[in-house]
Amino acid sequence: MILLSAILIPILLQYEQWARGQSRATTSMKIYTSLSKALSDFGNSYGRYPCPADPVLQPGDPSHGEEDPTRCAAPSVLVYSGAIPFKALNIPYDLTIDAWQNQMLYAVSPNLVSGVMSSSSLPGTLTVNYYNSDGVLDTGASSSQVQAVVLSFGQNGRGATLINGAPAPTPCPTTGVLPLEAENCDGDNVFNSFLNIKWQFTAEGLLYYDDIINPRRNLDAHVWTSSTASNSSDIFSRKEFIGIGTTNPTATVDVVGNIRADRMNSNSICDQSSGDCFAPEMIGGDVSRMNCANGAMVRIGKISNVEAGAECSVRFTRTDSCSTGYVLGFQANGTLICGNP
Repeated sequence: MILLSAILIPILLQYEQWARGQSRATTSMKIYTSLSKALSDFGNSYGRYPCPADPVLQPGDPSHGEEDPTRCAAPSVLVYSGAIPFKALNIPYDLTIDAWQNQMLYAVSPNLVSGVMSSSSLPGTLTVNYYNSDGVLDTGASSSQVQAVVLSFGQNGRGATLINGAPAPTPCPTTGVLPLEAENCDGDNVFNSFLNIKWQFTAEGLLYYDDIINPRRNLDAHVWTSSTASNSSDIFSRKEFIGIGTTNPTATVDVVGNIRADRMNSNSICDQSSGDCFAPEMIGGDVSRMNCANGAMVRIGKISNVEAGAECSVRFTRTDSCSTGYVLGFQANGTLICGNP
């Protein structure tokens, strides 16, 4: 019996460590692959991050997994946090649950959840501190401009929320017992990450850490967003100014150089210096005031107080001639173009 125990105990310990490693690998895959892609896809469609969902709601509730606007309504705060809004992200609910059957936390910068982001790399308001294996802060790896965080509270589940919306039986630790983990569940905008995790050690202490965290510093949002239900044939830009031929546009559409297109849709064409405009339909449409019933068009001018149109003349007499050659055409100012064909 003693010999059998001596053989089984190391095997069981190795199996337990393997099983714990598999649980971490499964959860990490969800956080770093599936959830990361879902947030990127959402950002590409809407140009923002989603609001967190209410973690208290249970499956079956119509609002379970939906964005919770009340969580994104508080002014002058540094973080919005809650459950992962799986319905808004169009992903299965299972992806928001870690291997220990706890809900994962989603925290996001308040300045990045509404409107349309002008840039995918806008700084966030979250801070993620990285610590080395000795518990010393790595200032080079740490960042105070993180946009969003997805986090699992690990095997001990301290500070997590259960699937039924109730707090986990292991509450958020107090600073001094598990200081590295305590920062991840205290509700503020600061989070900790351990570069050399200590989850394999069963005894909780000052350097114990089994959380899994994925900080997002860039939404990877595209400049152009797809059409919306109310504008099914339109696309929209997330930037205030669009530059063509310039990286520093100063107008809604700022073009440096020439424009060439086989089709153009415009309400008016204007001279930027004078502000004079005319409707494109005057030269590309069927406008009655551009037709000459008698004679030929002499020029385009104002034919009423507000409208421009064709000025027509029955006669067109020229007294000048080409001294040599033949009349080939007219310059814009009316001067003859002479030469030999």
